[in-house]
Amino acid sequence: MKRRLASWFGFKAKANVPQVEVEVYGDRVPVEVPVQLAISDFLRPGDTAFDVGANLGGISVAMCRIVGPAGQVHAFEPNPVILPRLRANLKANNAERVKLVTEAAYRESGQTLAFYCDDSRNSAASGFIQCESDWAEIQVQTISLDDYSAKTGAKPSM
Repeated sequence: MKRRLASWFGFKAKANVPQVEVEVYGDRVPVEVPVQLAISDFLRPGDTAFDVGANLGGISVAMCRIVGPAGQVHAFEPNPVILPRLRANLKANNAERVKLVTEAAYRESGQTLAFYCDDSRNSAASGFIQCESDWAEIQVQTISLDDYSAKTGAKPSM
């Protein structure tokens, strides 16, 4: 059956995806489609999901479509370089219900840690390890998933 591929860098396309209940997002990051298909085996309408390291929102959008209006998606992304694009992708894909958390998910809450921003188009390698010397270092606040759940009452279904 045909499913609409959601916007990836403003690109919309169609794809043949047999027996899939979720619209897949983006064909430019090959790992995204298999991950989305796996998620569709575990999430159900009304569930709550956490997307830790949301990046540009591909997984968040897929999760939002699966859990539907009765469900919740909480997307954790501390990288300020890609936050505007993440917000735009959520809006473009009618996924404004996704709760965006700009603190870094970490083992402890309340820490201020160095975070390194990959300057590539999708900043996919950004994180707590500086892989390239020209990556910008910023400071991010952390929150543990347990503390976040206690604070918000959100408990992931999977």
